[in-house]
Amino acid sequence: IAERRASLAIAALALLAALPALLATYPQMADYPAHLARWHVMLNLDASADLQRHYGFTWQWIPNLGADLMVWPLAKLFGLEAAGRVIAALVPALLAASLLTVDRVLHKRVGIGGLLALVTVWSPSVLMGFVNWGLGLALAFFAFAGWVAWEGKRWRPHAFLLIAPLVWLCHLSAWGVLGVLVFGHEWQRRGFLAAVPRTWPLWPPALLTLLFSSVTGPMTWGD
Repeated sequence: IAERRASLAIAALALLAALPALLATYPQMADYPAHLARWHVMLNLDASADLQRHYGFTWQWIPNLGADLMVWPLAKLFGLEAAGRVIAALVPALLAASLLTVDRVLHKRVGIGGLLALVTVWSPSVLMGFVNWGLGLALAFFAFAGWVAWEGKRWRPHAFLLIAPLVWLCHLSAWGVLGVLVFGHEWQRRGFLAAVPRTWPLWPPALLTLLFSSVTGPMTWGD
């Protein structure tokens, strides 16, 4: 019962964090119109001669694709504007839920620290509309919670060989945050020298970064 109540509380607080994006006429994120315009070109370029006269769109595997991949199926289900609003609301909701989940896993409960962390959800980066970064950061926090919760599981390293590239694909910096969190946790528990090799399941995206930067050109921070 206590576990269920905690899960419901996290879900309720996540919904509360998403209300500014859900209730405003338009999500109040500076980059949101630019994202919406790019997604419109991405989704409609092949069927529009007018768009083809002015725009081109080329897919590249770079670590900054979280929302761009998510909007594709959502737009087919709900239309582009509704899909954009869903993503704009998911960013703060998932950030809130991920922060509370980390607190819950580390301390076996949601404490005052986790609640105070919610004031960072609507950070300048979220207000700017950096949706790829926001989604990647939330996934990084959830992944870190999994790393802690799955301590001692033989399959944990193999799971993170898949999870780390997914975080990287959302946003390069989010993968970096995941690495810092995992390394810091292992350092605290086992010391510096033992912590370094234990993070090996997170290393493959470094190779992806080098590989795709040589194919597509220099990586950009983006949003």
